[in-house]
Amino acid sequence: MDISKALINKFSIISIIILSINGLSAQKTNAVYAEFGGNAIIYSINYDFAPIRMHPKFRLKAGASFVQTPFFIAQANYLFGREKHFFELGVGVTTLNSALTGDQGFKIAPNAALQYRFEHPKGFLLRIGFAPVYLPIRGDGFEGLNIIYWVWPGISLGYAF
Repeated sequence: MDISKALINKFSIISIIILSINGLSAQKTNAVYAEFGGNAIIYSINYDFAPIRMHPKFRLKAGASFVQTPFFIAQANYLFGREKHFFELGVGVTTLNSALTGDQGFKIAPNAALQYRFEHPKGFLLRIGFAPVYLPIRGDGFEGLNIIYWVWPGISLGYAF
């Protein structure tokens, strides 16, 4: 009985040491943040994560906002840089509703991300940059269609873990 207790204690101590070392060296692969401006044009709540553990700089982003009706953001991003300073480059889509476009129903607009990303080792996340959105809307242009290419500034504050 003493041998089994001793083995359990040793196993527990070794497990705690391994998990502690792994936690100290692991990169943050998840983030939640509020974005003001940017891909959602007004504001959004977002979650991004690294779907491939061996490539934590490749990220997927999903976000949501509400302006009279809900709309959504999806994006694939890549982080260039190391430690806590990154350049974030991404492409995706934003669904826009009539409250934002003046048209009936939803529009799916291609978007991009060109921004600086700061991740503090304790989790604080700051993103600041530009979010181009390509949006066709009805208007007085060629065949009743105007193409608008918006470049919205954006700032995000959140937590990386």
